[in-house]
Amino acid sequence: MALALLIPVVVAAAPLITPGRARRPVTIASASVLGVGVLLGAASVGLCYLPSAVLLAIAAIRQRT
Repeated sequence: MALALLIPVVVAAAPLITPGRARRPVTIASASVLGVGVLLGAASVGLCYLPSAVLLAIAAIRQRT
């Protein structure tokens, strides 16, 4: 069970380890995956990851190309 809670952490950290040009698409994909995870897990711990999903979406929008 504890390992399942690490999946959103790894998804949110993926843009940090991605090199230059691929960072924006990875950030958009990570925000999308994390958003879906928040919606699917809303009945349990999904809402705890909502701030991360929102901030990752903002980062994807504001990121320079």
